[in-house]
Amino acid sequence: MNTSILDISNYLNTLFPIEQAESWDKPGFSFFFIKEVKKVFICIDLTPKILDQAINENVDLIITHHPFLFYNTKTLNYKFSPYKRKMVKKIKQAQINIFSLHTNYDSNSNATANAILKHLGLNVIQTQSIDNYNLLVETKIKFFYLVKQVKNALNLKHLQTNLNKNININKIAILPGSGGIEAVFLAKKHKADLVITSDLKWSDELSFSFKNINVLLVPHLIEQFFAFDVKQRLEKEFSNQFEIKIVLLEEILYNI
Repeated sequence: MNTSILDISNYLNTLFPIEQAESWDKPGFSFFFIKEVKKVFICIDLTPKILDQAINENVDLIITHHPFLFYNTKTLNYKFSPYKRKMVKKIKQAQINIFSLHTNYDSNSNATANAILKHLGLNVIQTQSIDNYNLLVETKIKFFYLVKQVKNALNLKHLQTNLNKNININKIAILPGSGGIEAVFLAKKHKADLVITSDLKWSDELSFSFKNINVLLVPHLIEQFFAFDVKQRLEKEFSNQFEIKIVLLEEILYNI
């Protein structure tokens, strides 16, 4: 049975309506070509390397977490991401559909937070939504062992923390991506022993240090585990009518 690009996009839009995205966000198609889909890539971001791989493997659709074209005009997209100019030419020549699931995915029943939690392999007692994006996890684990779990399960090497004691962790707040200081404070109100998040600013670090909030900073890449959830959903809905490959990115910065 043949599967069209609209079959897939309509299914994903039903699960994760674009209307649920934040007003500043640009989910959905960055590039759209009417065609049959035989092979799909899923990744957190479309990079030149992944695009070249997709072209070599005759991929018809790339599903990303972060929108490839985020700004309203090409001028702005090229200004802030000049490397994308050459990529756009290649995408058009190869006629590869580029489709993103971003805040419309994140905010759907804590989808990204749950995808991360699933891969952590923790002994979960129960979970509670802090809000549409962030998740509170009740568990029993030592901090140093949790750090090891995060590194191994999520294939990460470079983490940062303000906690240097192997304390008991009973409640973990998972704040995917750039959690922000307001979300960190909200997690503290829910009595989280530890907040896992990314991309906090220096002013945020000062704020949580004076509030005695324990934080484990992880690379933004932690969000890429959305890909496993999306892959599973597509396989269930379309019964392996097309090939799906997850392409994981590696950390860009490392400790020296």
